[in-house]
Amino acid sequence: MEKDPVCGMLVDPKEAAGQRSHEGRTYYFCSADCLKKFDQAPQRYVVADKPGAKKDGP
Repeated sequence: MEKDPVCGMLVDPKEAAGQRSHEGRTYYFCSADCLKKFDQAPQRYVVADKPGAKKDGP
């Protein structure tokens, strides 16, 4: 299972509504809405993956 970076929901990559690669990592999404939000501002959602970084809410 992978974590949707927008909403935090656990997603089975085989069942994901979509996926995107960003900075060498693949992200999976639970819905087209989360995918659209990520496409509009990926840096907003991937910042939490960096050590010591804080994530803003969706």
